[in-house]
Amino acid sequence: MKKALRQARTLTIFGYGAPTTDMEAVNILNSAWDKANRLIERTEIIDIKEEEVLWKQWDPFIVRTYLDCPKDFYESRLVKLP
Repeated sequence: MKKALRQARTLTIFGYGAPTTDMEAVNILNSAWDKANRLIERTEIIDIKEEEVLWKQWDPFIVRTYLDCPKDFYESRLVKLP
């Protein structure tokens, strides 16, 4: 999983609240999705929460300002750009 995440150009998070208490998920994301070494990759969070809340929760994994926050799966990049 880490290798695939290292090679990914988009990180899509679907139906997951925030990694603050899930240390195993945080470790995997930190080791594989190192935003300091990424330039144009996008983070997409499919969630019904407001965008400002998602920014705060997921800031360590957002590269620059490349964040999409669709509230519905059918509005996501996964559907539009498979």
